[in-house]
Order: sequence, then structure tokens, then C-alpha cells
Amino acid sequence: MYTTRWCGYCTRAKVLLEGKDIAYEEISMDDDPAFRRKLRDLTGGWTVPQIVIDGRPIGGYTELRELERTGGLEALAASARNGTFCGPVPRLSTQQLFGSLPSPPASAWRVSVREPALTRSK
Repeated sequence: MYTTRWCGYCTRAKVLLEGKDIAYEEISMDDDPAFRRKLRDLTGGWTVPQIVIDGRPIGGYTELRELERTGGLEALAASARNGTFCGPVPRLSTQQLFGSLPSPPASAWRVSVREPALTRSK
């Protein structure tokens, strides 16, 4: 799991895995200023945490939590331990993760923009 010290979702992912008694290796990206580019190259994602099971990226905390909720996390962990990992986990769409959310009222989309004051230089 690729993490940073300041990431709350990293902490949540670690707590979830520890609660399920699933061992993990933590790779801290704190001291690497180019960590987002490296994460993108390694996992396809640029946020932390990025979680990899048996060499295959599954995504971040949201995807990990969804796998746990649907029972897939235990199956993936067991297959990784047994060396029978069955293949890549599909990335879930926002619709699959959160379902249908109600649309906000039209007034929520109104944006007011202030023009900066013009000043003359002397």
C-alpha cells in the first residue's frame, strides 16, 4: 500500500486491513516530491492510498471499502496468500460505488464572479 503520513484515507485503509487481520506492506511516499507521477506510472492512480494486491492495483480506500462491503476483499486476500489470484479487479465507476445520488437544485449551480478592481500604475 502506497501511503503518506498526512493522508486520512491511508489511515482508514490500514485500520480496515488490520481489522480483517490482512497483512500488508506500507510504502511511504512522504519524502518523494514526484510521488504522484510515480504512483500514476505504477498503479494508474495518483491519489493515496494506492493499494496493490499480488502485484495488481485495486485502487484506493473507496475501492478497498467497497471490496470489503461486498465480500471481495477476503477472497482476494485468500487467493493472494494461496497464489491463486484470479486476475485484475475492475475499477468501479462512481455510479457503481455510490449509486444514484439526487441532483442538487438548480440554484446550487449559480456562481457569482467578482471582477478584480482595475488599478492604474503610476
